[in-house]
Amino acid sequence: MPLMSVENLEITYMALGGRIKAVDGISFSLEQGEWMTVVGESGSGKSTLAYAIMRLVPPPGKITGGKIVFDGMNLLELDKEKLRKIRGKEIAMVFQDPMTSLDPLRRVGDQAAELFVEHEGLDMEEAKKRAEEAMRSVRLPQHVLNSYPHQLSGGQRQRVMIAMAMSLRPKLLIADEPTTALDVLVQEGIMELLNSMKEEGTSILLITHDLSLAANWSDRIMVMYAGRLAELGNTEDLVERPLHPYTKGLLDSVPDLWSDKEVKPIEGNPPDMRYPPPGCRFHPRCPMAMEICSKKEPPILSIDKRIVSCWLMAKEGGKA
Repeated sequence: MPLMSVENLEITYMALGGRIKAVDGISFSLEQGEWMTVVGESGSGKSTLAYAIMRLVPPPGKITGGKIVFDGMNLLELDKEKLRKIRGKEIAMVFQDPMTSLDPLRRVGDQAAELFVEHEGLDMEEAKKRAEEAMRSVRLPQHVLNSYPHQLSGGQRQRVMIAMAMSLRPKLLIADEPTTALDVLVQEGIMELLNSMKEEGTSILLITHDLSLAANWSDRIMVMYAGRLAELGNTEDLVERPLHPYTKGLLDSVPDLWSDKEVKPIEGNPPDMRYPPPGCRFHPRCPMAMEICSKKEPPILSIDKRIVSCWLMAKEGGKA
């Protein structure tokens, strides 16, 4: 039984132009101790998916369909009290911008200690000792505990968030673009921290637009486009033999310093989600589009332990 399974998840935003399905029928599972990375361009629904798992979709967004079953519980059916006990303790999240997640008016040490008071019932003195241990585990100096968030660098704030996420040993850690705007060395350190959690048994769900980052660290990769699943599979298989034209386009657009490979950006832009194109949402940009692609939504196919949604693969004999 997987640690988490997401079934036909739909997330809808009400906008002036009409209803926007930011996530449209996504299904996948995540095993205990597995690292899965969700990739795709901006607006593909990656972060919205992460917020839905935490039950933190901001208004006017709303989960309008599907299930999120975590450790045998449907998270969409839990009341606020049960959710409060799970967040941080069983499921932790590192948000894209730690400045929006940390209270700017409180010292970092007090915020970290509060986790242990809330979830483990420790007194404040013992909680602060645990907070100090947590910061040491991510190689942050002690003075960070007495600092306010604005006094720290971006890399330090991100490590604070990871330390707080790691401290309660959650079963699932969701990391939403945790290396955005960080230099390469800091990025590598943060990825190593996430991997250390994985080695201790925590499942990792990484959200990123960087396919090269996903390829270096993930067990599996899920590619999203315009709110839908394009492809999902083992990292090595997906990178070496992409099945969906969008996955291939993402791979072709990644520069390689060690070869003379030509970088080929994907032409065009993602669709306006208020007015998504009919059929396959990628067909206006797809170099291999067929007539049916613009008329009917492609089926979800299973091919060699891979999941792909593409009429081209259906034509080649994939099984729904």
